[in-house]
Amino acid sequence: MAKTVEQIANDLNLSITTVRLVLNGKGDQYRISAKNPEKNC
Repeated sequence: MAKTVEQIANDLNLSITTVRLVLNGKGDQYRISAKNPEKNC
């Protein structure tokens, strides 16, 4: 079963909004850093 955005956010200790922005390719527009792009779920 696929993970939900909420589960990913909880696993990575991020907000749901942050996860959605990154998944939609808008991270740069909102100045979300790509310091840890390879966090594993």
